[in-house]
Amino acid sequence: MKNYYLEQVKKDKGLILILIACICIFSFADLLYFLSVVSGKTLTTIYSVVIVFFVYAAVNLLSLKSPKDRYFGQIFPIFILYSFVTVARGFTFSYQDLKSYLQSPYVFWPFVIPLFCYFKPSITLLACLFRRLYNLAILFLISCLFFTELIISRGPAQIIIPTLVFGSGLLLLNSSYLLGRKVNIVFVAILIGTLAFIYLARRNAVVTLSGFVIGAYVFHRYNKANVKLFRFFPLIIALLLFFTISVQSFSERLTGRLSERIYEDSRTDLYDLFYLGMMDDIFFGKGMGGKYYAPTGGSEVEGVYFEQVDYRDVIETGYLQLILNGGVLYLILYLLVLVPAIVRALTKSNNYLVKSCGISLILWLIDMFIFGLPQLNIQYILIWICVGICYDPTLREKDNTYVSNIFKIEF
Repeated sequence: MKNYYLEQVKKDKGLILILIACICIFSFADLLYFLSVVSGKTLTTIYSVVIVFFVYAAVNLLSLKSPKDRYFGQIFPIFILYSFVTVARGFTFSYQDLKSYLQSPYVFWPFVIPLFCYFKPSITLLACLFRRLYNLAILFLISCLFFTELIISRGPAQIIIPTLVFGSGLLLLNSSYLLGRKVNIVFVAILIGTLAFIYLARRNAVVTLSGFVIGAYVFHRYNKANVKLFRFFPLIIALLLFFTISVQSFSERLTGRLSERIYEDSRTDLYDLFYLGMMDDIFFGKGMGGKYYAPTGGSEVEGVYFEQVDYRDVIETGYLQLILNGGVLYLILYLLVLVPAIVRALTKSNNYLVKSCGISLILWLIDMFIFGLPQLNIQYILIWICVGICYDPTLREKDNTYVSNIFKIEF
């Protein structure tokens, strides 16, 4: 029996590697297509092959028999059932639409990814997952050294940084379980990602990464966790600000674009068109792939070409995206799943791991006001894994010593 368990754990660790690798390949394939290195047909072929491995790894890493509390057992099936109804309302069998379902991160995948809340409830596997997220941070720092242009160009940066860095936010929240050197590396990765987005004036991404840093600092100071980085954090930030302000040429180059865009209102007209188009569908939404009339695009901005369209299937905040697809009813069900998960994590947990997952969900709900689109990426998968962790009574009962010992072995 023991040998079988060890073999299963070894297999699951391999599946985590496959899962993370598939997500990275999706992003790198998009990058190659953006850089015109591969054609559209090649991109479709890559996606078709990688999706097979992605689904195989995901299915085998989920456990429908994992213990969850009664409330979760009642509300989550309703949420998933309504999600599938929303998918059915927008599903068609044309080649172009099927291709869109597979390749667009915003259309079909957001309705499937919530199933990641059934990720196997094992501290060992979670530690292994965290180790792979740490590997992505290392890969990001190496990329910064050899391919700097990728993180200072808007198009590539919006593909590379979220994939390689957003997972580090969860690691930073769990700094108390990591060695100091690894905490510092994760922090440097987030810092560089934040600076890159400041330079590129990507306001929503700056808020997302800054949220992880601020949330981690407040969380660890409140719990009096002994993490050196956060003891010296105010000094580190003060030195960074002093350097930025003192070196005027650096400051102007870094914040020039952001200063120009900080008060720019690029969404009000879009929102007006959205509300106008949703007047008759506000309660149940328009189904998967639902569209609203909003003529945009047809121009190039900072090296990124935006195609001319009359109807859009994406609205640039997460809450409105939920309403577009499933209406106010879908939004209510969404919050009925996430908010109680946060409450359980913060009030009924004995360890920082579960509490940090609750903090991640709070940051996500804030992020959804600014951008926070449900989509196929590292961050959204981790959000739903965090939901499952928060609802799992077995994981909530573990104390910090137990969790820390597992992390010392696996991480």
